[in-house]
Amino acid sequence: MPRLDLKQWIPAGRDAAILCAAMLVSSFGTGMFLAGSAIFFTRTVGLSESELGFGLGIAAAIGFAASLPIGSIADWVGAKRMLVLIFVWRAVCFAALAFVGDVAGLVLVASAQAAAQQSASPITQALVGSVMDDRTRTRTMAQIRSLRNAGFSIGALAAAPLIVSDHLWLNRSLLIGTGAAFLAGGLILCLVTVPETEPEVEARRPFAGLRAVADWRYLAMAGANGVLAMHLTLLTVGLPLYVAADPDVSDGFVSVLLFVNTVTVIFAQVPFSKGVTGASRARSALWRAAASLAGCCAVLAAGGRLDGAVAAIAVVFLACLLLTCGELWQAVGAWELSYVLAPERSRSAYLTVFNLGRSAQESVGPILIGAFVLTAGDIGWLVLGVLFVLGALGATTAAKRIESRKRAHESVSVGAADS
Repeated sequence: MPRLDLKQWIPAGRDAAILCAAMLVSSFGTGMFLAGSAIFFTRTVGLSESELGFGLGIAAAIGFAASLPIGSIADWVGAKRMLVLIFVWRAVCFAALAFVGDVAGLVLVASAQAAAQQSASPITQALVGSVMDDRTRTRTMAQIRSLRNAGFSIGALAAAPLIVSDHLWLNRSLLIGTGAAFLAGGLILCLVTVPETEPEVEARRPFAGLRAVADWRYLAMAGANGVLAMHLTLLTVGLPLYVAADPDVSDGFVSVLLFVNTVTVIFAQVPFSKGVTGASRARSALWRAAASLAGCCAVLAAGGRLDGAVAAIAVVFLACLLLTCGELWQAVGAWELSYVLAPERSRSAYLTVFNLGRSAQESVGPILIGAFVLTAGDIGWLVLGVLFVLGALGATTAAKRIESRKRAHESVSVGAADS
């Protein structure tokens, strides 16, 4: 288990501190939005639950489709410029959502927001990589993730008095405040200093990075990593439904598990990132993630054979801890592997492709866990555990093939230069 080293929490220089500050401020806004948006659209705007789900579903699909072109454009204009634009664009969209009055308006504005949202994470990773060195890149991403979780929590708490109010403008201020947080984050990002480098020829064309979708090895690695990323659905769907089906555990214990997960990520993500530099160590991190997630599934499978409230609570608590460890290792392994194996001239586009694997599991994961795993009981949990191991096998195998291809290309380039 990684040891706590307080020095790891200190940003590695001015740019790292600026990036962390920008992400903390924007995540505060996201926390406000996640806590109160559903209530705002149903209670204040008057949309039905089905209308809200329909509108957000369409928006998510459009965001998914738009993310790759936006990532490719980021390679053309630069990750910093594109990320600042995304933050400002999201600020405008959130403010506009405060004045939506029907489903059509929701779909229009939410789709514009979702397109920017889906692109933000890989472009953030590309920007971090461009301003940080190999030793501090993954650590900075871990610091950002920890601060984002803290920001989500603080923002959700700040939204509470606005949610309970029946005043129209106080309700609207929830979304306007979210927009203000993103605008502030975008302004902070402007202070980041990006090294001046001459762009590659391909990067001068706005959609050159779209060739990333033809790189089957990288796509395979992204898809296999998406299997490991099902820990997200396991936390938000699998564990809650497992608890709900167990008469020995109160449904309210789900909140305790989510709290434990959030707090652990805040304080442990940075320690878990220590030493994860280079493709080899990143592959090891993914294997550790798979082992933890498979262990979580094994504990849940065994839990069905135990009786008593104490045993039931111990089972779900241990499962939550194993799941969280898997989440922490999967995050650092995926960050490092996706970055070092992406071509420099199309890095934002490749990272966007890698992010599609995680986005795909958001659609497939709930169906798999809800319709199969929970229905099949012990066998279902064991199959899911095997699936996590296969995900690590697929991701690391694809990564090795990408590394081999990269070394072969470097050898050819060196030979051509020598001749």
